[in-house]
Amino acid sequence: MKVAIVGLKGSGKTTIFNSLTGLAAKTGGYSSQQDINLGLIKVPDERLEVLSRVFEPKKTTPAEITFADIAMPAEEEKFSAKVLEKLKVMDALVLVIKGFDDGKGDFHPLEDVAGLESELLFSDFAIVDKSLASLRKERRDQKLIQTMDKVHACLDAEKPLRLLDLDEAERKQIAGFAFLSIKPTMVVINIPESGFASDLYASIQEYCQAHGLRLMQIAGSLEEEISHLSPTEQADFLREMGLSESARDKFIRESYDMMNLISFLTVGKDEVRSWTIPRGTTAVKAAGKIHSDIERGFIRAEVVSYEDFINCHSNMAEVKKRGLMRLEGKDYVVKDGDIINFRFNI
Repeated sequence: MKVAIVGLKGSGKTTIFNSLTGLAAKTGGYSSQQDINLGLIKVPDERLEVLSRVFEPKKTTPAEITFADIAMPAEEEKFSAKVLEKLKVMDALVLVIKGFDDGKGDFHPLEDVAGLESELLFSDFAIVDKSLASLRKERRDQKLIQTMDKVHACLDAEKPLRLLDLDEAERKQIAGFAFLSIKPTMVVINIPESGFASDLYASIQEYCQAHGLRLMQIAGSLEEEISHLSPTEQADFLREMGLSESARDKFIRESYDMMNLISFLTVGKDEVRSWTIPRGTTAVKAAGKIHSDIERGFIRAEVVSYEDFINCHSNMAEVKKRGLMRLEGKDYVVKDGDIINFRFNI
């Protein structure tokens, strides 16, 4: 999963990037549009830790998220063509908004949210306008033209495509156009430690709800400091602050939910691993996440829920004795926390 982090100059997007990844990328702007900071984070999953203690594998592999801190041209107040092209290959977007008044006169959080959202819509409208003209001229694929007409009408009404009701077939039709306003998108307000004005937050929250945007507040500078502490120090710090989790962990949960993702687990002496898939994925497609050979030679899936496994004292023999190990076929829809062993033959 690749997530792009973008924001206007001075919003602190690289600070947010550092707080999420634990890296120390240079802040204060870029000298070139080509610059991209990349960070890979391991997704925390208590279930994985428990299973590792049970199976004592040679290695434990959590799911991962790649963050891309994408440079904005210092002289521009909008996305350039090069920035837009970088965003198109991402799975989700994070729009970082300046939530602190540093006296420079550029503290307009609601306007910043609306401005960045408009840039996404303008980019999509330019694509659909040009593509429709070409499709009609060539009189090709009437079904695609009908779908693109729906897309055009939505954007013409200044509504993002994430609000457009499209079925699976229609989504596949337009997938190659890489529309930006259809991507899962989260607004992150980079706030000071002292907090953020409730009236401003309420107005941004109302805007985000109307546009299908997720919303989070992150004290970027504070969370960046936390990210550089050891796990023990982090736990102690959060406990002293009366927090149950870091903003990073909350962000990951929100991201998974926003992108409609779940995790299934595989276990054994060699490896205990978490695999990320879209909600609604069938067993045979989940097998392909591990290896195409497993998908091609799929026979059946041995499935037990994580909760059932724990309730059976973390003992697979007890799971089978109680009849909680299920044999599922290709069309079984994988659930979050399923522990799966795939049987296959190639």
